[in-house]
Amino acid sequence: MTLLKSAAILLSAACLASCGGGGDSASHDGNVVARVGKSVLTMPELIDKVPYGLTPDDSVRFVNAYVRQWVDSRVVGEVAARNLPDIPAIEKKVDDYRNELIVMEYRRLMYEQNCPKELSEDSLRSYYDRHKGEFLLDAPLVKGIFIKIPDNNIRLSDVRKWLKSGGEEDLDRLEKYQLADPKAMEYDYFRDDWTEWGKISGRMPLDFNATPEMISGSGRIFEMSRNGYTYMMSVSGVLSKRDIAPFETVKETIRDYIAGTMKVEYDRRLRQHLYEEGLENGDIEINMDLPGAEQAKITE
Repeated sequence: MTLLKSAAILLSAACLASCGGGGDSASHDGNVVARVGKSVLTMPELIDKVPYGLTPDDSVRFVNAYVRQWVDSRVVGEVAARNLPDIPAIEKKVDDYRNELIVMEYRRLMYEQNCPKELSEDSLRSYYDRHKGEFLLDAPLVKGIFIKIPDNNIRLSDVRKWLKSGGEEDLDRLEKYQLADPKAMEYDYFRDDWTEWGKISGRMPLDFNATPEMISGSGRIFEMSRNGYTYMMSVSGVLSKRDIAPFETVKETIRDYIAGTMKVEYDRRLRQHLYEEGLENGDIEINMDLPGAEQAKITE
C-alpha cells in the first residue's frame, strides 16, 4: 500500500467516523498501515496523529511524512538491535529508567495524597517574621502615580492640579478622566501596591536619571517634558535597595520554599519508612555490613 493511498484511506475513515459511520475494524489486517519487524502502525493510530482542520492535500502530506518517519525510526532500531554488541546493557538501562519513572510517579502521588494542598496565610507570615533578614531588596520599590500626557491636551493644567492635590476627590477625577478617554493620557495608580522602580523609570524619557528618593515626599510632583509629552510622577513611598522586602512581595517565594521543603522532608520519611518496612517483612535483603542504624537512615 502506498503512503498516498494510506492518506486517502485515512481521510475516508476520518470522514466516516465524523459522520457516525465506520466501525471496529482495528483487528483486521487491512487496518495495518505499515509494519517493520514486529512493530505495526495501525490506521486508528495514524488517524489520531493527524492534526484537526487540515485540508485534504495537507493531510496527505502530513501522513506521507509521518509514516516515513515512523518507518525510518523503526528500521534503524531493527538494524541496531541486530548489530549492537551489548543489547543486554541497553535493556538494563531501559529497565532502570522505567523503574525511575515508576518511583518518581509514586513519590509524587504519595505527596499529593498526604500533604496539605494549601499553606495558610498565617504560616507564610510566621515564616516571614522569623526570617525577615533574608529578604533584602535587590532593587528599589515604590508606591505612587505615573502620568504621561500630550503637551497639547486641553486638560493638562487640570491633570497637574489634580495630581498635585492628591486628595481623594481629585484622584477620582483623574481616574474618571482617563477612563472616559484612555487615549487622552497614560495613568498608572500604584499607591496601594509596591512596584519595581525600574518598571516606572523605564517609562520615562531616556535622559531621566533621578532616583526614587530624590523625587519622593508628601506633595512633591516630579515633571518633565520631552518630544511633545509631559511626564508627571508622584512617589508616596520608597523602599531602597537592601531594605527588607514587604511581605506581600515575597509571599509566593515563601510559599514555594516551604512547599518544596515539605516535599523533600516527606519524601525522605517515605523512603525511610519503606526501607525499614522492607527489612522487617523480608522484601529487602542486604548481604553485607552496613553502618549502624543511625548512620543508615536516609538523609537525602
